[in-house]
Amino acid sequence: MGRRIFPHILTILGLVLLWMPRASAAQAGRRVLVLNSYHQGYEWTDDIVRGVQDTLRGDGVELLIEYLDERRRRPGWSTVMRTYLQRKYPPNSIDAIIASDDAAVQFLITHHHDLFPAIPVIFCGVNEYLGSSVYVQNSDDARLWFTGVLEQLAVKETVEAALRLHPGATAIVTVGEADIVRYDEDLRRAYPGLTVRRLRTEHLTIEQIGQEVSRLDDTTIVLLSAFSRDVTKRQFTMIESAEYVSSHSRAPVYGLNKNTLGHGIIGGALNDGYYQGREAAKIAQEVLRGVPPSQIGIREHPDAVYQFDYKQLQRWGVDMAALPAGSIIVNQPQAFYETYKNLIWTSVAF
Repeated sequence: MGRRIFPHILTILGLVLLWMPRASAAQAGRRVLVLNSYHQGYEWTDDIVRGVQDTLRGDGVELLIEYLDERRRRPGWSTVMRTYLQRKYPPNSIDAIIASDDAAVQFLITHHHDLFPAIPVIFCGVNEYLGSSVYVQNSDDARLWFTGVLEQLAVKETVEAALRLHPGATAIVTVGEADIVRYDEDLRRAYPGLTVRRLRTEHLTIEQIGQEVSRLDDTTIVLLSAFSRDVTKRQFTMIESAEYVSSHSRAPVYGLNKNTLGHGIIGGALNDGYYQGREAAKIAQEVLRGVPPSQIGIREHPDAVYQFDYKQLQRWGVDMAALPAGSIIVNQPQAFYETYKNLIWTSVAF
């Protein structure tokens, strides 16, 4: 019996081995342009690129990475980039485009037909707030060639966790930029019993922001979203802004982005650029296998993950038993066994 089955097993294994290279051959040798809204070194963008690279590694895909440098651009920069990309990437020189964040997607919607006709575009990091992402589907070209994953910050989840961890809180102060995103109004409607105030970072100097949060007390929760400049146009990384606000605040600070974890915020349901990049790369794999972008459509954002900083939990006396189930805790000291495991077993063996 065993002798009769053995040849069949070999046949099956042979077919699997023959199929595996063919499965990846559909993507091998393909060229994918990753067009980022922001610059290299900007933490969110770097995380997206890393997610794309990790997902497509081993597929034989050549990644070509470009940056629009939107946060530091000057007037006329869009025209310069259009000319640059047109000269560097002639028609049919790439097979797909992954675009990160709104500026890159809007740039491609404007110039797709001229620069990359009939080339699929897979986006990530497109903000969805009260229909703000609808522009992606406003043109026939975009409906036909654009697909991707949206980005939506988990404000409600983060605030609910913060209020559970700080039951004595009576006020929320939001700190961030962007006029179209009014989390303060959303929070007033959701929590009518709380006082909600907004610090608009684009209307204040960094010093004034520090003074404002230094006047708060532990009956207030600070909700920090990303901000990259103050009223004087000084530039800040997400880490710099998080560290500044957290170091000056006399109230606990919660965040919305993974990049700020470990830099002063207690935590929250954090949006992670790495997973945005992974989701976009997974869609790119489908496109490279021949699935039309119009058939894939637009997907919801990846679920945010509850993540907290052990040092900040201890600083603010937060009961860790009250953390949401499945929370990830960073900077947590290792147990004695985990720290000295090798030494313990070496001693036992001796």
